[in-house]
Amino acid sequence: MNQIARYNDLVRKSLVGADERKTLQEVGVRHEVLMTAGIKHYVKNIVGLTQAIAGFHHFNEENDPYEEHDFFRFMFEDIWIIVKFSYYALDMEHGSEDPADLTKTVRVMMIMKSDEY
Repeated sequence: MNQIARYNDLVRKSLVGADERKTLQEVGVRHEVLMTAGIKHYVKNIVGLTQAIAGFHHFNEENDPYEEHDFFRFMFEDIWIIVKFSYYALDMEHGSEDPADLTKTVRVMMIMKSDEY
């Protein structure tokens, strides 16, 4: 597994896992997790949604061609959910030069309904 996938998995799993949160801190992975208004309005079980995101493991050649675990979608409460990672420079105004370099990158995991993408 490449470093980008490893960091993205840590961020995802940290939604429910204390060990992953600790590892994120120790390794120095800067990150933000955002949910759209549509998620907050339409999804009734936010805890269940975060558990589903943290536990997602259905990555394959078709849905993850670069093996970075940076984008996926699934059905939850009859709603198509998209989870997408973006990589920003530390100023949060520009894209990161190298998403694998923790000294240059802030990961942003956006959770949204598919019709908000």
